[in-house]
Amino acid sequence: MLLDLLRFAPKFDNQFPVIALTSGGLAPLGRKIRRKKIGDVLSVELADTVDDRNLDYYILDALSSGSLSYSQIQLRLNISHENARWRISRRAGGLEARGLVFSRTPPKQQKQWGLTRLGRAVLVELPKTVRRVKRRQLVVKTTSGSFVLSSWWSSWLCPKPSELFFDYSESRFVWRLPANVLYLFCLKEDGINCAVLPRFVEVDSELLLSAIGLLKGEMMLELGKLSFVNTEGRLVRMVLDCFESFGLQSGRWQFFIQLNTKNGDKCDAELRQHWSSLLGVSLSNAAVVRYPTYGSKRGDFGRVVIVYKNSLFRLLFDELMNYFIDAATRDSNYAAYFLRGLMAAEGWVSFKPWGPPGSLGIGSTSYESMREYSAVLAELGIHSGFGKKDVYVAGFDDFNKVNAADLLKLSKYKERFSASFLSYTYPLGKTRRPKKAFARGGECEKTEIGSQAEVEEVQAQKEAH
Repeated sequence: MLLDLLRFAPKFDNQFPVIALTSGGLAPLGRKIRRKKIGDVLSVELADTVDDRNLDYYILDALSSGSLSYSQIQLRLNISHENARWRISRRAGGLEARGLVFSRTPPKQQKQWGLTRLGRAVLVELPKTVRRVKRRQLVVKTTSGSFVLSSWWSSWLCPKPSELFFDYSESRFVWRLPANVLYLFCLKEDGINCAVLPRFVEVDSELLLSAIGLLKGEMMLELGKLSFVNTEGRLVRMVLDCFESFGLQSGRWQFFIQLNTKNGDKCDAELRQHWSSLLGVSLSNAAVVRYPTYGSKRGDFGRVVIVYKNSLFRLLFDELMNYFIDAATRDSNYAAYFLRGLMAAEGWVSFKPWGPPGSLGIGSTSYESMREYSAVLAELGIHSGFGKKDVYVAGFDDFNKVNAADLLKLSKYKERFSASFLSYTYPLGKTRRPKKAFARGGECEKTEIGSQAEVEEVQAQKEAH
């Protein structure tokens, strides 16, 4: 499948308009440089440098010598009071939410001043995983000095010196885009937010639709980030393989290993080695986060989180996802590929102690998503009903279509479902369907199934199996 990513380019990033440039376009780079003479471009380099602005590290380092108030943190680190509060307690992924520190207020002054004035951040643990963040900078060297064009360069592509020149009217460097390059950017007050991608992408349709199904079920809802979390290494590897077609190499992701304390006492080195062997990527620098609880036990080695930070790429991929999910409601092949990934991410199957499976379904807390899943299932002729937090399928004829389309190809329930379904002989005229069944055009008509021809067909599949 050949994709033109220009058709999925976003129009706005928040309230800022997004501009898309292609081959031959003049793309602005970096901030404005107020100099009369820049000189000739000698080289362009991508350098991995240390981000000294990682305040989380410095806050924990300051707290390692003893508890401090917000005012003391403000004076010691030269940051604002509100920034200190946001880093410690007000942010969703702050130090207090991660269990690294806790805030308390002296009892006598709690009613008078509250946590804002006299709250204290007391160190619980200074983990080795909290370190300075490395960032990839795009640096150009000229005869008059070196200039940083981008503090967080997110592309795999490095401009060539012959493609760069300095535009004195705009007071910044400009990149003449080569062939097959899509440059998305928006001008903000603090600089340029950009994303560089190949315009035309060759990707396998089954891999792309399955990855979209996985991301639809397990992608985190974080603005500006593309992230995926799972306990199965093969599914994470599939997502990484899909994005390599977009020029996003596996080493460009950030990796985090989350381990529930119920799951054993594996050391950090053992966890990194395990996930490195499964994903084929070196995770020697991956952060290991241990939680007291995050639900039930999910395996002895926890789960892995992959994160790629670029708001424009996330907006583009959201447009691409919506396009192909809509296409899956009109194309049976797309529907089967998408549902395979979705069933692996959010699917479930209920089994009885004897007989055939009871039902299977796809979990979701969004009614809009449930309507989408029901429409995609209807494209394959599968009737579905709505539960409180899922879309479910039940019945001999629908199970037969699920098995024929191999919708559990990537699911851990595949073998057990196939063995349970094919080993059971359904009586004539017996069926079990959802009370409310929906097709693409609305509610479908219920028909009696279990004819002699259908039973003979299942018996033939059973013998072949």
